[in-house]
Amino acid sequence: MLSGFLGALLPAGSQVKTGFQIGVSTVLGSGMTQSIADNLRDTIEGCVYATGGFSQVSVLVDWHYLSSLVYVTVAVTTTNDHGDIQDVGNWIGGAIVACVPDVEIVSQDRTVGQGPTDSAGNPIPQGPSPPATTPPGTTPPPSGQCSWSQQGFFDYLACQLGVTRTAATAIGIAGGIVIAMMITARR
Repeated sequence: MLSGFLGALLPAGSQVKTGFQIGVSTVLGSGMTQSIADNLRDTIEGCVYATGGFSQVSVLVDWHYLSSLVYVTVAVTTTNDHGDIQDVGNWIGGAIVACVPDVEIVSQDRTVGQGPTDSAGNPIPQGPSPPATTPPGTTPPPSGQCSWSQQGFFDYLACQLGVTRTAATAIGIAGGIVIAMMITARR
């Protein structure tokens, strides 16, 4: 009865997920290896679980060798009722910031349901996980079109070359090194 008056109520037992673009400090980012990424995943999972607000927590860390940004997807099952689904995402973000001081949340995706309904059978907002080749915060161009104004440099390069963002980043850096070597050789 009060849930209609107070706004949407997300009951305990609901499964939701949210994503974060996280800036990693120079200490972590400069030599980031798979083991550091795995440790970051385990730390975030433990921190979010330790809040006591979730009965299940799953964390996926997507990172690239040449970037100090990582994309983290957190999926949870709630143990408490929430007035709004975005409260869950904010709670998760707060746990990450409080527990991992060497990271900064650059952006946060909308919190969405992992299933079509919450634990009470009510529909909850849905949304896809962003594909690995489209970084959070960017809008993929219409099919077959690359747009400099809608994409970052490496995303645009990846689109033009038809490769992943990681490959485009490597190509861009290698090209920059070759150009730098050519410039210094002319002197």
